[in-house]
Amino acid sequence: MNTWRLSANNTHLYPGAHIRGLDESMREYMRNGDRVLLEFADQVIVAAEVCNALPQGWTLAVDAHTTAKGTAIEPKRWQVRWLPRDQRPGTMKIQARAS
Repeated sequence: MNTWRLSANNTHLYPGAHIRGLDESMREYMRNGDRVLLEFADQVIVAAEVCNALPQGWTLAVDAHTTAKGTAIEPKRWQVRWLPRDQRPGTMKIQARAS
């Protein structure tokens, strides 16, 4: 099991948001059950877990957390898709909320 570090371009996730893997090898080595440390733009770091890892994308289960401004965010699951390697290596896009 691995722990991966991701960086979000905002203070929360939403469909269309981009996240970036700080280790580009995660695309090849990410597996179900891997842990994720997700750092948001407000420097809040949240624990998450990889679910349903597939070559084209995966599901990210994000733990409940509070933003730096005090907004409570409930636990959520997100469908994530890799962007083409030639566009922005290591970058992913949040597609939608997962069930």
